[in-house]
Amino acid sequence: MKFTPYSLISVHDDGKILLMIEAKGQSLVEQLIAHNPEGHVVFTAIRELKDPGEMRRFMFEFAQYVADNFDDESARRNPMQTAGQEIGYILGYAGSETKQAWFDAVEGLEHPIFGRTVASSPEQAVERGMQDAQAKFK
Repeated sequence: MKFTPYSLISVHDDGKILLMIEAKGQSLVEQLIAHNPEGHVVFTAIRELKDPGEMRRFMFEFAQYVADNFDDESARRNPMQTAGQEIGYILGYAGSETKQAWFDAVEGLEHPIFGRTVASSPEQAVERGMQDAQAKFK
């Protein structure tokens, strides 16, 4: 799926247009919310965005969204940090290739526990979490 400032179009593999939303003037965040109004915009972005430029654009626009819409004063004071933490945390639920694509595209983005390490299995993620927790209590 390719997102532009002017339209949101989903094209099926056979070339049929499945979804088209006129989106003149909408931010990428607004387009993703319109695309999946019942879902979390970060989950939607991670699932839908494949272009590194769109990933970077989402990061900056999501930071603006945080500044304008989050109730937490700390989040509004540090919207880039909050946006990065949100995206990084939710990337923990994504596959290895998706994580790596986002880490490559967005400088400084990382998971709050695993950093930029891309665990290849849930077992490796649990093991890494256990190691980090044990290191904190030594």
